[in-house]
Amino acid sequence: MSLNLDSMIESIAVIHDPRKNINLKYSIQEIVVLSVFAVVAGCDSWVEIEDFGHEKLDWLNKIINFKNGVPSHDTISRVFTLIAPTDLQKLFCMWGQKKFKKNPKHIAIDGKALKATSGEKGKFSYLAVISAWASEEGVCLGEVLSTLNHEKKAFRDVIENLNLKDTTVTMDANGLVASTLHSIKKQKGDFLVALKEPQLALKKQVFKEFEERPDETKVYEETSKGHGRLEYRGVEVLDLKKEFNEATKAKRKKCYEAQMPEFNSCIRVLSKRMIKGKPPSQEVRYYLSSRKNLSAEEAFKLVRSHWSIENNLHWSLDVTFNEDRCTVKDRRSALNFSSLRRFSLSILKSDKSKKSIRLRRKSAGWSEDYLLKVVKGFCQG
Repeated sequence: MSLNLDSMIESIAVIHDPRKNINLKYSIQEIVVLSVFAVVAGCDSWVEIEDFGHEKLDWLNKIINFKNGVPSHDTISRVFTLIAPTDLQKLFCMWGQKKFKKNPKHIAIDGKALKATSGEKGKFSYLAVISAWASEEGVCLGEVLSTLNHEKKAFRDVIENLNLKDTTVTMDANGLVASTLHSIKKQKGDFLVALKEPQLALKKQVFKEFEERPDETKVYEETSKGHGRLEYRGVEVLDLKKEFNEATKAKRKKCYEAQMPEFNSCIRVLSKRMIKGKPPSQEVRYYLSSRKNLSAEEAFKLVRSHWSIENNLHWSLDVTFNEDRCTVKDRRSALNFSSLRRFSLSILKSDKSKKSIRLRRKSAGWSEDYLLKVVKGFCQG
């Protein structure tokens, strides 16, 4: 009896198989199908994926015929070391985009260290994955492997693989690089990027705009209360004039490769927090955006949505998928396993039940019917 996943299996052909055809015992389709179902069902290593295959072989044979049985964990690892990460991401995006009726309105881009991949103890040598997260859809659209000190280039690399028409991309200060911002505009998207201390000259310029044009400022405020805590957030937005961009270009050092694209609005966010029994705290953050006529409420939503990549992606990967304990150090293999984790998280998030992600993953391990339902529902639209 087939479980009718033929279209999903056929689409795996987009992955180029670099192995020689002589004496191949396991197809790319078998290894990818096994790995996707295993990681969704709770497996966090190549060894666990092999064990899952042995336990579920009769059931897996209803999806695709494992004519030579289950591949060893060494074989699975070796194949994922050979597969081009861009091919695997292309496949996962193809499956994920069946859920989209149009491009996401918002994509957050941020990096996350794979802490168990550090070489020598105490050295700043972690591998890092830069992810593009569609916040409303809860889907990871792409990622690039980097090291923490090369994140800026990786931002541009992940952007170049996205279709950004009618999409606003939010980034931290690592995204404030001319080539990165031009890549977003080239893909027909807009950006909203944070300003921090390394961009002190730009921060001063933005601060000056707010001081000199208070009457033109658009304002949005929100207050929340509960559990002995009072939080206030105020957002101010200014439409920028031609003179701001001219001043930016004049101050930019000649050694830089390119001028910044046009900034059309600047944002200031004031956050205040009062907790019973503690002194109040306050933080002011500044942002620049290419968006024209950006409202203060919309700017607030974009800033808030950016943090969903931390709360809904990075936190879940650490707590539910044990990513910080993953010791895979081969760069290609590490990125491909990272793609499996992020794709599996997207599959589990697509289930609209009230279960936590951790419980959904356990349920996928316990129940073959539930596992099939969530994977089939996501991959076949």
